[in-house]
Amino acid sequence: MSSQLYSETRNVFRQILRDAIDKWKKGICPSSKRRKTSERIKYSLSEDDDVVCLDSWLSENFSVHIRGLVNRYLETEEYLGKLLDSMGTELAEIDDSRNAFIEFFSRQMGFLLALSPVSRWDALMKDEIYVVKETPRLSLSFFDLAESIMMQYILLRSAAAHIYLYGSSKFRVEAIKAKTEMNAIGEDFDRFHSDGPITKKVAPAIYAFLSALNLVSSAVDRQMAKYPILNKLSISGGLRSKPIILTGMGAALAKALIHGVATRSETYVTNFFASALVGNRLLVEMWRFVEREKSIRSIVMEALTRYVRIKAQVVEKLKQAPKLYLRSAELYYDSSDAIRDSILIYLIQNVEEDLDEKQLSDLLRILI
Repeated sequence: MSSQLYSETRNVFRQILRDAIDKWKKGICPSSKRRKTSERIKYSLSEDDDVVCLDSWLSENFSVHIRGLVNRYLETEEYLGKLLDSMGTELAEIDDSRNAFIEFFSRQMGFLLALSPVSRWDALMKDEIYVVKETPRLSLSFFDLAESIMMQYILLRSAAAHIYLYGSSKFRVEAIKAKTEMNAIGEDFDRFHSDGPITKKVAPAIYAFLSALNLVSSAVDRQMAKYPILNKLSISGGLRSKPIILTGMGAALAKALIHGVATRSETYVTNFFASALVGNRLLVEMWRFVEREKSIRSIVMEALTRYVRIKAQVVEKLKQAPKLYLRSAELYYDSSDAIRDSILIYLIQNVEEDLDEKQLSDLLRILI
């Protein structure tokens, strides 16, 4: 893989993230645009209005650039390009499902390229995304995002959006140093954190960005928080902090990064490509199925059945690839990820319906 492509992809995603942070709450998602958004972006595993706005903004301003970068990658992997085309073509073009499939796939694949090669920590550390505070220095890098995504998956931390800042060892070290220096000159770091750019600006913008890539979702907390008893069990503690729930594709991305660090090779890029094909194809198919089926047990069974079929289809085609390493590609998107995404789809599609507390409680024991 060309290191130049990684660098160029980081440049594109750096601009996306900087714009998202700088324009958060005042440019990307103005209240007038939010009010005009009558229908949420279909196939998006979030129900946050801000994410819907950011989703549209990404499509309007950066989709062409992101797809161009992914196409550059496919120029070196012609067989994978044909596989992507065949997976998309098989989707009936009676709605926007094929476009959504390509859109989400390109965003996720492009983001992975921006975090690559993941084993080159030194390069990712130096490649800054955003300077949170110039003096004392406190900055966000691609290293911070990569490590935080992996740490969330490994430790199952999910309580607040700024896990994507403080989940990184480098950012924590910088924050501790900044706090010491700020206290020495009479500045309040705690207020800077809670009332300043970290909690009010940087963290929510990153959360919305990852949501627009279908890597995290707020669906579970939003639904559970409506009910007095379940609200006490909700992941974020009753929405006192922004919930962070990895989707199946988010978990697959974390596994890909972990594999890249452990093996110090770049095979995880190809593996994630195949995983994203399976995950996004299943997303579109299950979205349609859940629109017709409301039984949780039936949804889980259908998700598993379709996952097995789609996985077998992709694996069989990879076995016919001309390159040996493609034939042995490993999938990170597994059956548990398929179930997770399908339940998120159920929650999102039923968010406006009057589900009683018992029905929601049953989600906690869907396989009993």
